[in-house]
Amino acid sequence: MGLATSGPVFSEFRTMALSESTTLRPFGKNRFGTRVRIYNGLRRIDIRTELVNEEAFVRYRAVFPRLL
Repeated sequence: MGLATSGPVFSEFRTMALSESTTLRPFGKNRFGTRVRIYNGLRRIDIRTELVNEEAFVRYRAVFPRLL
């Protein structure tokens, strides 16, 4: 289901590969994939999500907390 990698600079977890040559995780008619990357020695987390919307009347909303 997921792929985890770890190295000296960052560690990463992917729900599926985020490249055009592979299929993203199915979500109804739509597909998505997410990558979470944590850096060693930095207070930083990168989250990358790709969503392929093939539904005519579906909208998506992203919500982020302002305070952590």
